[in-house]
Amino acid sequence: MVPSREHSFEKDIVAILSAPEAYVSGDSAGGVSLLQLLEALAAIPVWSWISREILVTQLQMKTSFEMDGGFVRFLGQKLPGELLNNAGDKTQRGRAIFYLPDPETSQDGYSDGVVFETFPSDLWCQQLRARHAAIGHERTLVYTTLDAALLVSWALCGNLKMAHVRAVPNAAISWPLTPIPKSEVAFMASAVEPRDLKQVPKTLLSEPMDKVLQFVWMQQTLFLDETSAQTVAAKYLFQIMPQAEAESFLAAHLLDSDPSVRVNVLHALSVPTSSIGFVPGAPLPPRNIRLEHAALGVSTVSAILALAEKEQNQAVLDGIVATLSAQPFEGVLRERAPEVSTTVLGLIPRLKSAQSARDARKLVHELHKMAEP
Repeated sequence: MVPSREHSFEKDIVAILSAPEAYVSGDSAGGVSLLQLLEALAAIPVWSWISREILVTQLQMKTSFEMDGGFVRFLGQKLPGELLNNAGDKTQRGRAIFYLPDPETSQDGYSDGVVFETFPSDLWCQQLRARHAAIGHERTLVYTTLDAALLVSWALCGNLKMAHVRAVPNAAISWPLTPIPKSEVAFMASAVEPRDLKQVPKTLLSEPMDKVLQFVWMQQTLFLDETSAQTVAAKYLFQIMPQAEAESFLAAHLLDSDPSVRVNVLHALSVPTSSIGFVPGAPLPPRNIRLEHAALGVSTVSAILALAEKEQNQAVLDGIVATLSAQPFEGVLRERAPEVSTTVLGLIPRLKSAQSARDARKLVHELHKMAEP
């Protein structure tokens, strides 16, 4: 997770572990189960894109947290009650229906193509089964929207292929129904009986699933700090969105105050061209022809050039050079080639990376050669 998000993420973890009765059910004297901690965090809109791997990684990085037997404990000083942003005695009434994430438990559930840390898979499945068994006997989180339930189900499963959602009418929920802190859609309910649950048909989940996946890949593309995982998220983002829309979303974050986010945006913008493959042994078309259909839009390149004029962070400058170097400039971007050449030439004295400086000189040389009659 990028540095600008780590502190607030840690603070919310501490808030949950300081007042587990507001977020989870059951006896928490020995700590909060990893599964319940993940669900409570995923129910908070700002963290609804996190996965189990992200949570485990963050916990392992901090000496103030201890994981033992699938449970998480906070070893530092707990937050005072007034800082927990608890919903107090407020209750919610009048909703016609609530939704519950319903991940399958037959396997670990993490999708192919992404490296996820299993923690450990058999224990995780055991916790998921226990979560089902608790329905009707302990409090459980319910959600007012399908999108929210699917996001939590994604966090629990690691994908949506194995995700289901169940629905329960408000008449079947024992009052009071208390909002969990920092969430507008998640509520703690008691006595949800299995006989009152009805599985939502997959046909009704298709559209919200696409919306949820798009949101997840957007957030992970921006806020993951591990290169391989962020690359996977960016590739999924360009698969699920038209390239022009994905570029527009990413370019809007080129001015983010966190340089790690700016680096992630630039890295993601290089994904379309860097993902172009080739058939071994087959004739290889010229680079510009091969990459032209994946080239960034003119407005996106203009936004990168505007960033280059005032950027001071070396990692971001390296990203600018790498992203521009990945583009073909003999097609739709030809009109921007002179400006790119001038801007990159001006960057060279500011680059501390020898490799970036070499790449920048190479790009300028290629653009000058392209401009020759």
